[in-house]
Amino acid sequence: MRIKTSFILLFAALTLACCMKCLKDVPHEKLDSPLVPIEQVEAEYPKEAIEAGIEGTVTVRAWVRPNGEVGMVSVKTNSGNELLKEAAIEAAREWRFSTPRKNGKEVFSTVEIPFHFELD
Repeated sequence: MRIKTSFILLFAALTLACCMKCLKDVPHEKLDSPLVPIEQVEAEYPKEAIEAGIEGTVTVRAWVRPNGEVGMVSVKTNSGNELLKEAAIEAAREWRFSTPRKNGKEVFSTVEIPFHFELD
């Protein structure tokens, strides 16, 4: 049983590694035309952060699929607050972009999106 489980895990890891190699993204600067946000969602300022007087900026890296939807999102820079980070990630997942193209073909791309949380 242990050998079978190990083989399955190894097979899954190799499959994922092959897929990630094939799905290399094209940085937005190298696309035929710039990525244009079609739908931008502002991050919702968490109530707990407002009450605690927490401000900051979170910059996320969004992986844009060929259909313009955002796939994976990772944090590039964080203000250090988990509430702000989660709000930025949640908002970035809702963004939509023009179709990324390189040499006329639809491709995956990445873009950085800053979210600023400032109290009035």
